[in-house]
Amino acid sequence: MVSSTALATPFIRLCLGRPSPPGRGLYRSGWRWVCTACLYWADHLPGSRTTKDTVKNLEDSSSVYNFLHQYFLYWLGALSLLKSVSEGIVMIRRLEGLQFNRSPDLHDFIHDARRFAVSNRSIIEQAALQVYCSALVFAPEKSIVRETVEKYWNAMLQTLEGHTSGVTSVAFSPDGKQVVSGSYDATVRLWDAATGALQQTLEGHSDVV
Repeated sequence: MVSSTALATPFIRLCLGRPSPPGRGLYRSGWRWVCTACLYWADHLPGSRTTKDTVKNLEDSSSVYNFLHQYFLYWLGALSLLKSVSEGIVMIRRLEGLQFNRSPDLHDFIHDARRFAVSNRSIIEQAALQVYCSALVFAPEKSIVRETVEKYWNAMLQTLEGHTSGVTSVAFSPDGKQVVSGSYDATVRLWDAATGALQQTLEGHSDVV
């Protein structure tokens, strides 16, 4: 593991000087740990207790593999908020230099992640949401990062919430612009199909619709 001394100086410089709400010691402590996790997690891999531990951490389906596949864009967004995207790219380069003899998929993902981060560094540094509305949108269709994110996005786009009991029926309007739903709460609700916004609630039934 990386020594506490190695973490302390940059950690204090980055985190302790940030303002926190009065009396929110727990909040401030949690923020410090988020900073540390975002900025230094990769430093712990080469310092595993044994070579066997390091190899295990770099296998396909390992914790590192799962983290990067599911949370890589979240991590970039956090680095943007911390004004530390460049430091993140250095971490990715360091990961890329490790041995991946038993994890070709992880190696390929990290290689593509470096290109993704380097190509979009300037816009991600401006605003965290640029990770999604610019970097991801304009990434090559065959980018591993883009393909991975699209794989984790399922077919469900949004949830329409408002009924106080089970829904019995759902139908689209003839033009496809509205959705109507009936429920055991004895109401009929009209929704905007594009935004999911509730447009109207029809009440008056004395029983399930």
